[in-house]
Amino acid sequence: LWYIPAVRKPHLPTNPFVYGRVLGIADAACARPKYETAILQVARDKGRLALSGDRRLGKSTLIERTLAADKRPLLRWDFHRVYPTEDLVHRAAEQLDAFVRGLSPIARKLTPWLREIGVGIDSIRLSYQGTEAALRVRTPTDHLARLLGFVSDIAKRREFALFIDELQDIRDGLPEREGDAVLGLLRSELQRLRIPCFFAGSSRESFRALFMSDASPFYESARLLEVTSIPAPELRAFLVRQFARGRFELPPEVGNVLLAIAGESPNDVQHLAHETWNAAVGSRIGGGELGRA
Repeated sequence: LWYIPAVRKPHLPTNPFVYGRVLGIADAACARPKYETAILQVARDKGRLALSGDRRLGKSTLIERTLAADKRPLLRWDFHRVYPTEDLVHRAAEQLDAFVRGLSPIARKLTPWLREIGVGIDSIRLSYQGTEAALRVRTPTDHLARLLGFVSDIAKRREFALFIDELQDIRDGLPEREGDAVLGLLRSELQRLRIPCFFAGSSRESFRALFMSDASPFYESARLLEVTSIPAPELRAFLVRQFARGRFELPPEVGNVLLAIAGESPNDVQHLAHETWNAAVGSRIGGGELGRA
């Protein structure tokens, strides 16, 4: 029997294409200066901005990555498919607790006000771990008001931004009266905060109606900005640059096919590019690599 040694690929840098999560500042991302400029302007003016657009167009990445690059702390509340109100409050408490812990583990031990906020959040979180008896003492909107009070306390001492993702799911997912109560409470408390606030929604019509209908508590409370797909020439140039990091040449015709298959979603483009990178065997990306991917 002849011994055939395994063919080893030369050492390559880490695959730069990332999918399935919000991109961090160290991840490869196609620049989107129009939106990044708007986000930073609102952050500096302590304003309000609502990003609308289809799912997986990169709205969350735009907000989180842009503010992270500007070294601005961000509290994100994700209300995607939230139901019922107790679920909303529980999520808000968990995410606020993680934010408080992330401000500074040392400061949390040494600063009484920060420690007190942590204790207050813990008391709300614990009320959701036992029977429903604890919930009868205080209604879920009372818990939400307390959480918003904690946010206000932090805002008086630390600069940060608040990002509420999928805001429209409060109205779409909760019973009408509950949803209106929660939106009204959020609007009332947020308008008093001297911090930048960002909103994003993928159900385009219901999200836009929150800010455009005079029957909504959030009527004209934020600038609306539509997020569209990345233009093909810019995305193609991004792919060429990233493949070049592994000394791979991406011919224009292969890049065009990759984009045609992946569609307009940046997540799907990154996903297919990620697998194409892994399938590469030579220095030039061809139809064979793309086919295996």
